[in-house]
Amino acid sequence: CLKGEVMQNPIIYQIRIKEAVGAQWAEWFDPLAIQPAPTGDTLLVGPLRDQAELHGVLLKILLLGVMGPA
Repeated sequence: CLKGEVMQNPIIYQIRIKEAVGAQWAEWFDPLAIQPAPTGDTLLVGPLRDQAELHGVLLKILLLGVMGPA
């Protein structure tokens, strides 16, 4: 999300990653927040404007190598 840009009716996503993702990745996943779960999983939580932005986040997860086989 560009700074100062107003999202109208963004969808709040919660994406569970079955591995720990460190806080050092926070800027890369912006505008999603990284939330560690007690199970060792990680939640990415926050607003995304559209499917293109969601696709970009999923691609980043894939590039990290933490997304298991489909």
